[in-house]
This record gives sequence, C-alpha cells and structure tokens, in this order.
Amino acid sequence: MSDRDAPASHAGLSAGRRRRRVGVRAVVALGCVALAGCGTGTGQVVAAGTSQPAATAAAPAGPPKVIYGATVGWWPDGYVVVDDQFQNVRIPVGLATMKPGATGAPPMVWSGYTEQWVGVAGSADLAAVRAADKPYLDGPRYMVDVSRGQVRTIAEIRADAARMKIDETFQDVTVAGHPATLEHITGGQNPAKWALIWTSGADTSVVVNGPDEAVVRRIAENITVGAPPAGPAGPAAATAQVRAAAHTAFQGTTGLGMLDAVDDPEGLARRAVTKYLSEDPKTGATVRLDSVGDIVFLGPTEAGTEATVLIPEKPVGELRSAVRLTRTAGGWKVSRESFCLAMSTVFPGCPTIP
Repeated sequence: MSDRDAPASHAGLSAGRRRRRVGVRAVVALGCVALAGCGTGTGQVVAAGTSQPAATAAAPAGPPKVIYGATVGWWPDGYVVVDDQFQNVRIPVGLATMKPGATGAPPMVWSGYTEQWVGVAGSADLAAVRAADKPYLDGPRYMVDVSRGQVRTIAEIRADAARMKIDETFQDVTVAGHPATLEHITGGQNPAKWALIWTSGADTSVVVNGPDEAVVRRIAENITVGAPPAGPAGPAAATAQVRAAAHTAFQGTTGLGMLDAVDDPEGLARRAVTKYLSEDPKTGATVRLDSVGDIVFLGPTEAGTEATVLIPEKPVGELRSAVRLTRTAGGWKVSRESFCLAMSTVFPGCPTIP
C-alpha cells in the first residue's frame, strides 16, 4: 500500500489528482483538470532511426456504468472518459503498543482505503485538446470517486479543510434519500467548485464533483452503491498475469517491447516512445520495475495496484506510481495513462489524455 497522505478535502482534487500518481497526494477533492493519455502497445515495431508510426483516430470510451461496484445511472450527454485511475491510500493513525521487554521504536499503525475515480469531459473539448496537443483540458469536467476500506469521515475532511484554511463551505443535504454533504469552494481558480460526498455503510464513500452544482447533483442522485465488485473467476492466475504485465510495461531494456503490455489501441504512447528511441536507442534502457503492491480487482476485467519503478538515468531515481490495468483481448495490460505518467521523465510528451 502507499504511504502517501490522504487528501484534505473532497472539493479540489483538480490537477493534483494526476500529479500525485507519481508523487505527493493532492490536498483537496473537487476534480482533476490536467490531462494527458492512456492505452496499449501492440502491433508495428519501428526500429530506431525510422519514421514514427501514425496514431489512429479511435473514439474515446463513453462513461462507464459501474465504478468500483457503484452503478452510475446518468452522465451528461456527449461526455467521454478522460481519466480512470486507482489509488491505494495509507494513513498513519498512531504507534503500535510494544510488548513488555521489546526494544526499539514501536511500529506505525496504518489505516487505509482503495479508490477508483473516473473523470469525464465533453468529446468536443477532448478533441480540441488533442488537436492542439495541449496538456490541459478546456471546458467542464466531472468526476466520480468510489472508495472502499477505512474511508475518511466528513468530520475528518472538514477538519483538514479548516486546518489548511481552504475557502469553502459545507452543507448537510440529502442525495437519493440518504444524508450527504455538499462542499462548495468559494475562492481560488479551481474549476471544480462543487462536490457531493456521502458514505454507504462503514467502509464505502462516494464523491461526485465538478463545476456545475445541478449536474453534480443529478449524477449523484443516479448512483447506486452495490457490494464490492467480484474479481475474475481465477484470481490467482489473474494476479500473476497482472504482475507480469506490470513488469513488462516497465522493463526498459526491451525498448518498444514495453508497449506489448500497455493498452494503447490508438498508438499514441508508441508514437511518443518511438520518437525518443529514434533519437537515442538507449533511452529508458535502465528503467525497471522494483516491486508491485497488492493487486485490487475493481471488477472481472479491471484491476489496480501500486508499483515502484526505478529510473536511474533521471534525477527522480525511483517513484511509486498507481497503476490501472484492464484485461483486453490480448490479456492484462497497463493503461496508457498509468504508463505515460510513470514514464513522463523518460518520454516527455507521452500522452496522458485518453
């Protein structure tokens, strides 16, 4: 599990959502703005010095109906997925009690939860960002975040917001018949001004956020939280395959072979990696996967984990990065977004926009 700090509030996850994947967790929770790209790399292999393969024009995926066991019954028309990520959050809650006669420092006791969030934006806005090769999205964006485990309480979120002096308000409301909290950021430049937060039982929380209160409310009113999703029929075999895919995706000595384990149907990651390998065939050759954390299945064909990637040739040295994987017709593959975020210092421009 990750030992990153938990977010301070659910009303400002903004651009930090994306950046924290490879570093420090964002402090607030309303919604991501910065974009980049995700996907898989099979097919044409281009040797160093040859021309780059052209990326294909495939339509981005529509919003999912289920996120980590929660059914989403309504999304704004014309919106597509621009972010689909996983996080394993660990929070220090104190020190363990030492046994009589024990020596040394007492071990830390951790609490934690896992979460999946999906961000959506207008298809025209996404197309404009792609055409201009921009790293940020222009236009409204909405996010649904489902967390399971020892989730944070509203009281904790409010306390963090007060401590950090975030300019926002909280209001007790009702969503689909159950109590919820409406969070409103009243200052700053965060475009995601509104968030609805509620818990389902003692171990599940849901956040919906975005720039328009009415849209946020409508998405929230149409969410039904179910049981934790069932994993694949053969969990042991699937776990081994997920770990193998992660190792392949971050094995720099194979060059373009890394992309055999990346879900990149449009070839966007392949185009970026090919560019750098054509300039220097040794680019990324020292990259390797140091470790893979616990595998969390978000459904029969979806998984998330956290990986430690070693990058000796760059100042970052090593990083811990959340990794999303999907079972495709070609087996389990790392999302393009996860690959490009982790490899951003090695292959700048590798797209994290879906």
